Amino acid sequence: MRSFFGVFLRQALGVDPDAIQYQSFANDFFHQYLDFCRNSSALAGSAFLSLGTEGLISRLYGYFCEGLLKAGIVEEELVFFPASYGM
Repeated sequence: MRSFFGVFLRQALGVDPDAIQYQSFANDFFHQYLDFCRNSSALAGSAFLSLGTEGLISRLYGYFCEGLLKAGIVEEELVFFPASYGM
């Protein structure tokens, strides 16, 4: 995985994203999410992505970052999150 989030996982948390073994429910969620977007109209897919994902991501990332900071991760390592978290 060579993504912005992958860099965060490697550098800030020491996690190799390529070695992650996902639970079956995570894979099922991913495939259902993808299938919905692929098999829906553009309007439905856009609404699903914008409201279902972006509508909650700021709040979710806020909790996530708060926990990471309390766990001792320095703010400079949270470069993946600033736009969503308001840092």
